[in-house]
Amino acid sequence: MVDSIVSSLRETEAGLEALRVALRELQVACQAPPGRAESAAGQVVGMELSQQLTAREQSVLELLARGLTNKAIGAELRISERTVKNHVRSIFVKLRARSRTEAAYIALASGQSRQAGSTA
Repeated sequence: MVDSIVSSLRETEAGLEALRVALRELQVACQAPPGRAESAAGQVVGMELSQQLTAREQSVLELLARGLTNKAIGAELRISERTVKNHVRSIFVKLRARSRTEAAYIALASGQSRQAGSTA
């Protein structure tokens, strides 16, 4: 039982650190002059993400935009973490995103992730 609690705490800590890094990246992107993220988002917004991404990639992107880790996305969608990584890589290529933060930004800018700001 104690091992389970310690393991859960470590996973939570790792997730929080990933969130901190993503928030720092987003803060820098928002403070920077218009750059790559806005350019990529502008190119994607003109075309529905549903036309660029498979249904599974859209599901992965929505959860990614909510800040979930690959492991958590896999658990939510009942797929392996490796499969999630493959979907994330494909999303990056299709959206021309260089990071999870940039992909989340594109999803938010295009209206893909309406729940990203919620705590549901």
